[in-house]
Amino acid sequence: MLVRELMNAEVVAVDPHCSLRQALETMEVRRIHHLLVENRASLLGVITHRDIRATLPPWLSAAEAAERRQLLDTVPVSALCVVRPLTIAPDVDARQAALLMRQRHIGCLPVVEQGHVVGIITEADFLDAFIRFSGGEAIPGHAPTGPMPRVP
Repeated sequence: MLVRELMNAEVVAVDPHCSLRQALETMEVRRIHHLLVENRASLLGVITHRDIRATLPPWLSAAEAAERRQLLDTVPVSALCVVRPLTIAPDVDARQAALLMRQRHIGCLPVVEQGHVVGIITEADFLDAFIRFSGGEAIPGHAPTGPMPRVP
């Protein structure tokens, strides 16, 4: 099975000047955990929900909470994103993608073909594939964009 058969071709990207708050809101509305950071269709980095939350602990006092809100509104994603992330080609065996993600402890890989982002593959895509291969139903809104072969 190839990466292109599991990846999601609906990539959500933000501008490097996008605020952390805008990034969090985009992730919450789209129900995703990874955003690509692009400048004029050129991949610059990846930012995750966890990256943002890890920098802003929830146990802040009221005064610190105001500072947190200011940080969310003023700090751009470019200050926190993983720059030059690992990428993978769509025609690579999906097992290689899974192995790379496990070895590097990362939750996603942008899928790049001829220098252009064509998709993203995430841990959730592999879980969805497992569910489908084991006879379960796909979760609505989480189906891959490519065909999924069935195991006999």
